[in-house]
Amino acid sequence: MIKKHRTKPEILEKLEVLQRRLPELHPKRDEVKQKYLRYAAGYRGEKAIDYHLSFLDPPHLILHDLRLFSRTSHFQMDTLLLTPTFTLIIEVKNLAGTLHFDEHRYQMTRRLHGEEEGFTDPRLQVQRHKLQLEEWLKHHSLVLPPIYPLVVISFPSTIIQAPLTNVIHAAQLPFEIETYKRREGKAATPFSSIQRVSDKLISACRPKEVEILEEFDLTPADVQRGVQCAECAKLPMKKGRNGHWCCPFCGFSSKDAPRSALQDYNALIHPFLTTEQCCDFLNLPSSQVTRRLLQSLNVPHNRKNKGRVYDLTNI
Repeated sequence: MIKKHRTKPEILEKLEVLQRRLPELHPKRDEVKQKYLRYAAGYRGEKAIDYHLSFLDPPHLILHDLRLFSRTSHFQMDTLLLTPTFTLIIEVKNLAGTLHFDEHRYQMTRRLHGEEEGFTDPRLQVQRHKLQLEEWLKHHSLVLPPIYPLVVISFPSTIIQAPLTNVIHAAQLPFEIETYKRREGKAATPFSSIQRVSDKLISACRPKEVEILEEFDLTPADVQRGVQCAECAKLPMKKGRNGHWCCPFCGFSSKDAPRSALQDYNALIHPFLTTEQCCDFLNLPSSQVTRRLLQSLNVPHNRKNKGRVYDLTNI
């Protein structure tokens, strides 16, 4: 049973918006693209194990994207599997090529297209998550069955060179979990207790807040203004009659286009804006036109006539 579902990372969503809103010749555009590709690949890899987890027999609970605070910092686990006999922390890596794991130095090297590259060993990462989870449970006077760390490689053609270690392919995951079940034997913890701990874990989860412009040392001035076309991604669209917005480049027409533009503002700049800021960002001719537009979109505000501030959080 999936107790906490996997969601698209906030940073990935914001990177998508930033890519669309940066000018084509902006010096940071390639850096943004490369970071987006890395996060997108990681997210695809995490989703790839969901199919294999669907073969598990109950009772169990699955918690995805669990971010907790322990001592002085946060830590995030890709997937946490809770059962009455054992607990499994699953760290997913989406890496192609040949992966070699050094048993003594705890270093991972990858050979791909004739080149060799070194990485931090993900076994160290998931082992650290194990220690942090144990510390978190102890601090909150909670108990789970024995905790095991596991690294799962989601790319099926990747060659893993890691004998006698906890690194497997995603397709092997259901069978590896069965091995843990047989090893631990009878249930040590009532499932009701597991459920209570899972509720505490989910309540304590704090997703990371991402200031995407700060990530790349950008300012709002770097972001392109205007209502962007959903078909060709060019901007600005032009406001026409009857509330429709038309793209002068491809002819696409939409009444909801300015809503998407305000969602972009929320993602990149700030969840709140004034009439003047909205007028500037959407390239509208006047404050009066801007207020009518925001009213038509039912954007909530603080109800003050002077200095009115609009809330884009749930638009």
